[in-house]
Amino acid sequence: MNTHTRHFGPVLVGLLIISGLLGADGPKEGGKPTEAEVRKKLFTDWVHVEVTISGKHRTIPREDRMVYQYREDGLSQYLLVGEVAPFRLADELTLDTTTNPMRITHSRKGTDGVRRVMKEIFKFDGDKLITATTDKGDFPKGFESTAENKVEVHVFELESPPAKPKPKK
Repeated sequence: MNTHTRHFGPVLVGLLIISGLLGADGPKEGGKPTEAEVRKKLFTDWVHVEVTISGKHRTIPREDRMVYQYREDGLSQYLLVGEVAPFRLADELTLDTTTNPMRITHSRKGTDGVRRVMKEIFKFDGDKLITATTDKGDFPKGFESTAENKVEVHVFELESPPAKPKPKK
């Protein structure tokens, strides 16, 4: 390492901070999140609020909404209103945060012993999670749903825990 390259790194970082492209604590808002940041945001409970299938959009009524629990060890769902026990949708879940858009592959062995794999792309839009899936066996190319591409686009919002009753005195 020569003198120029040894000093170039700190100078470049300083210029990026001054120009506003890099914050003192790492990438600024709008930069690519780290895998740890994606995992922290994704692995929680998400309420399914909208779906677009074959280009037809539908807002899901509150009484029909499902909560999806993304976890390191898989994916489960339960009804937002009424049901208590989650149904296991997948027992394996793999994230790829290096692609754009990011990818999730999840799978579950059926009662017939055959492992079924679902591939989806995802992104965050503020406090919303947007996913796209297709039955074509590969990852969708984007978040647009048409009759031709058979892509399903799902919109989720963070689940708000129900208000806890205040203890009586």
